[in-house]
Amino acid sequence: MQVEMWSVGKFVPYSRELRKNDNAVERMMASIKEFGFKIPILARSSGEVVDGHLRLKAALKLELQELPVILCDDWNGEKVKAFRLMVNRSASWAESSGPCVFRILIIARRVLRSPCCRAWDMLLF
Repeated sequence: MQVEMWSVGKFVPYSRELRKNDNAVERMMASIKEFGFKIPILARSSGEVVDGHLRLKAALKLELQELPVILCDDWNGEKVKAFRLMVNRSASWAESSGPCVFRILIIARRVLRSPCCRAWDMLLF
């Protein structure tokens, strides 16, 4: 797997985005500020974003110039569609241990003073 660095202007968001995530951009921005941009965008060499739309939106608002990208050119159109569906559904596959998650969020909030780790996030699990 090869990670490349691309100019943010090269990315083309998928026009039929599966999730409405504009309300999460500020939190993603806070996360990127705190931890850096550590998860590459998945894209085709045409620039079409396969995965990472929320991270891209946050990066644009943060005025980042380059982002890491992993190319998915070996996937055909059907595989790209299947991956998009899988990645959007997989967030709900696992269960979280409420008390454990709550403790982690409290520690993260205290230690990091990070707005991306609010204690009431546990209500979302």
